[in-house]
Amino acid sequence: MPVYIGDGTGGPPVNISTFVRNAEGGAKGPTPLLGTSGKRVLIARHETGVQPIDLTGSSTVAWGLTSCASVVYASTDPRAPPIAYVHHANIGHVSADDVAKALATLGGEPFRVLVVFAYPNVRDKLYTESIGTIVAKGVPRRHVIEFPNLMTGSFGINARGQIGC
Repeated sequence: MPVYIGDGTGGPPVNISTFVRNAEGGAKGPTPLLGTSGKRVLIARHETGVQPIDLTGSSTVAWGLTSCASVVYASTDPRAPPIAYVHHANIGHVSADDVAKALATLGGEPFRVLVVFAYPNVRDKLYTESIGTIVAKGVPRRHVIEFPNLMTGSFGINARGQIGC
């Protein structure tokens, strides 16, 4: 199970594909920080948002994470639209319907989806079960990166496809 462990420092935002590839290889390091430039759409508990991947400079961020998780989905399928999907999962719970909605929004094949499951707490059973739900819908386990112990109570993705707090 790929788990990214932050080293307690902040760093620049990282492209989601690069982050997943590095985490699959066991990388550890700084928590990516998105910054505050551009329009920022804040996603509250139980909400979802779609982030266009374009030149607008905007970002979509789940905020107010205490026991919740920010679940960021993006597809590498060339037939999928250039978007990312952000889900503010209450207490880290992701249902099969939540995953189905994310996958339908993204389009393309589930085996080409990348997911970062980020939260500000230590790992626990509910987070692990939710990751299992994502995998059960066809997303390869190696493409779902667990990111515990966030430095802040927010996490999302910007219009460049970069993730961070």
